[in-house]
Amino acid sequence: MSILDDVLNAIDEQTIAEKIELRHDEFRQHYQLRSLIVRDTQEFWDETGRYYADHFAAVVAPGAKLSPAEANGRVRQILEGELRRTGRTLLNVLADARDGRNSGLAGVLNMIANGIKEESVENEIEDVFSRFVNMDSWPARVSIMREFLIRYGHMLPTAITSQPPERYASEWKQLIRQYVEAKQRMASGFRRI
Repeated sequence: MSILDDVLNAIDEQTIAEKIELRHDEFRQHYQLRSLIVRDTQEFWDETGRYYADHFAAVVAPGAKLSPAEANGRVRQILEGELRRTGRTLLNVLADARDGRNSGLAGVLNMIANGIKEESVENEIEDVFSRFVNMDSWPARVSIMREFLIRYGHMLPTAITSQPPERYASEWKQLIRQYVEAKQRMASGFRRI
């Protein structure tokens, strides 16, 4: 088995789901909310910060203790990232949590849970890359790109396959990650049929 096979097997959709995603999803599913709504902004930050700290300590770093400021800072980062993608604002999310719209506080916790999960998946993928490929070795990066282009070139645009592997040796992680994500989207589409 080649290094590319090792990398692709380690970041395969099923492997990532079993190793990482299920633990996050199970924690979120079993987390008990006191209420689907909050009275004010302070309660919003207290509840979301508590959730983040509990999720982090249970799934990401068992037993870890985060200060409220650390937990709230991470919540803010996750929410701001998600809100940028959706075109919403933090004020919208606060209003949802106060009024119960869009699943209220539960919807907010779902966003936070997904953000924590995405970060864990990203960390796992980075760890896989660093374990299997010597990042300091230019020849190793060129070699993995050469093998990738030979094996999967038929699935890639000619704008990519017409270039030498050296062209993508610095970006090899992004290309492999995009391949894995495209494969996941395709598998998801087939499951819906």
